[in-house]
Amino acid sequence: MRLLRIHQALGALLASWAALAAPAPSGLQPEVAFSDYTPLSASAELVRRLLSPLAAAQVQEQLSQSATQLIEQSIDLKNESFVLYVPAQAPPQGYALLVFVPPWPQAHLPAGWQPVLDRYGMIYVSAARSGNEENVMARREPRVLFTLPFAGAFHASGRHGQNAK
Repeated sequence: MRLLRIHQALGALLASWAALAAPAPSGLQPEVAFSDYTPLSASAELVRRLLSPLAAAQVQEQLSQSATQLIEQSIDLKNESFVLYVPAQAPPQGYALLVFVPPWPQAHLPAGWQPVLDRYGMIYVSAARSGNEENVMARREPRVLFTLPFAGAFHASGRHGQNAK
């Protein structure tokens, strides 16, 4: 069952990567906002991915005993913003993706990175308010997981489409 979930998640991710061949806006896009959640960033999925099997079972046991449930998503997308950089020249083998979780709270492209991203054909995504002071499981990890499919969808759409606006 777990292997099936992993294959389904990878399939969704690969489908979004396949769409990266379409032309789209390039350059730095500083205020990208995603509008759709991905199952990869759901709280239950984070517990499954980030905790040991024993720790995940203990969380489930505590939830059962207290008659409470995990919140569906730990991030409210209405309050989030991202920076996105797409190289002007699409590489023949397809784009790579770098999701950067910085130690600082601002979302920006660090100085000197643009030429390297251009050279290697890498799309860059970073989230605001994801610095070292933020909670790893509640804010930092979900942002990495839910930007993966949406960065590809954003680039392939040529606009901010339904997944990003």
